[in-house]
Amino acid sequence: MVHGREDGFPGRAKTRQRNERPTTRPSGHIMMDSAIFSRQVFNYERPHEGLNNATPGSVYQPSSVLLPRNLIEFIYPNGLLLRRVNNSGDISWHKGRVFVSEVFRFETLCFEQVDEDFYKVYFRDVEIGELDAEALRFRPVQVVR
Repeated sequence: MVHGREDGFPGRAKTRQRNERPTTRPSGHIMMDSAIFSRQVFNYERPHEGLNNATPGSVYQPSSVLLPRNLIEFIYPNGLLLRRVNNSGDISWHKGRVFVSEVFRFETLCFEQVDEDFYKVYFRDVEIGELDAEALRFRPVQVVR
């Protein structure tokens, strides 16, 4: 082993970190991507081949569609079971956990009992799957195309 190598050991992390430091301008500011590709440069000064060499800022038009700030709360019919989906996409079901989907995080789902341990699962008025309560298993609806 050679002590005092100035170039370090090729392929080692510390050597790569030393060799890949950001360069500095004469003024001492570090040149980072945020300085080189700022929004101003990217949107208004730098032409894009995919836009026939126009800048994104010159072709951008705001949408004319006005969307509501909050969705209208959906009210499920009385007598049906409701469960709220947690951050992981799970629901609580009789001291157990059932994964439904992360798509429905923080949404309320409705469960309509069809059989003793079998439920149809709805998001608002759309059936999204079935719950086998005995096996604690959710099966999404199969889409026919």
